[in-house]
Formats: sequence, C-alpha cells, structure tokens
Amino acid sequence: MRFDLRSPINRDDIHINTVVLRKPTLADRIALAKGFAGIEPTEDAKQGREMAVAMVARLCDLPPAAVRSMAIGDFRLITEAAIAALEGGNSNA
Repeated sequence: MRFDLRSPINRDDIHINTVVLRKPTLADRIALAKGFAGIEPTEDAKQGREMAVAMVARLCDLPPAAVRSMAIGDFRLITEAAIAALEGGNSNA
C-alpha cells in the first residue's frame, strides 16, 4: 500500500515523499512480538509509541529515525493501515 506523505521525511539526506507499506509476513509478526514481549501499548504510552514506530519502520523498510520524523497525521494513517494488515484485516497492504 502506497502513502503520499503530506510532509516529506529524510533518509540519508534524501527527501522521501512516498512510502510503501508492504504486506507483513509471519516473520514480521514474530519479530515485533519478541521485541515487545509482555508490553501492552495501553500500559505505557511511550512503549506503545515505540511499538508503533518499530512496526512502521519494519513494514515500510525505513530506519526508526525516519519514522519518528513523520508528521503526526502521516504516522497515524500508516500506523492504522499497518495494524490492520498485521491483524489480517487488510489484504491490500
């Protein structure tokens, strides 16, 4: 799934205006689960944000620093699509 960003982000001094959220694999799900084992996003807002950053970074093949530089609206839209894809609710991702 392709997202045109409202505000460009930087990766290695290159402006990025579009990111692609790829289909998650079982390996993605396992890696994300291992990385945040025992942590519930609702328990700690900061941990929840870091989980979302890690998920978007992994599925968009971006470094976490680039994801952290996204505009809030772009990040929210991509995060919602990534969650739906990981839950199997979006066959287009």
